[in-house]
Amino acid sequence: MRLLRVELARLRSRRAYWLLVVLALGGVLLAVGATVNDARPPTAGEVAEAQRLVDQELNQPYIQEELERCEESQADGETELYPPDFDCNDILPRLEYYLFYEEPNFVDDLQELIPPVALMLALAGALVGATFVGAEWAAGTMAPTCCSSRGAAGSSRPRPVQSRSGWRCPRWSGSAWCT
Repeated sequence: MRLLRVELARLRSRRAYWLLVVLALGGVLLAVGATVNDARPPTAGEVAEAQRLVDQELNQPYIQEELERCEESQADGETELYPPDFDCNDILPRLEYYLFYEEPNFVDDLQELIPPVALMLALAGALVGATFVGAEWAAGTMAPTCCSSRGAAGSSRPRPVQSRSGWRCPRWSGSAWCT
């Protein structure tokens, strides 16, 4: 248990650990903030702008032509373009088409939010582990696994040798664990 506490203390003493923790928490807060921001109702200015766009679209000639074509098609019984149960008023632009607002459903929002948040946290955890192992390797406190670094005096196992490019295991002929 003491070893675990010591290793966790060493991990917490690294700047990269704290930077990655802050980045991960910032990403989570950004995702939650974006979800909360999307749930806010439209302002009066946004409603006025959307109404202006609806009025502008209603004055376009192609809207009126398409509405007349739909009504004629349904009056004649033609179902090629518009099925009999189609409401021709659905062709007309509506205010909600321009507002980009839905009533918030936090259960659905949470289900959409979980995968990206889990991915951010998993990547942060992997990066923390990689920086921890990389720092230990660079400091020379880790030896390659192909050789025993604790061979007893007189042991026939070779010890790893540190060179300028890192740790190297001397080859030991006839051994599968040092190849």
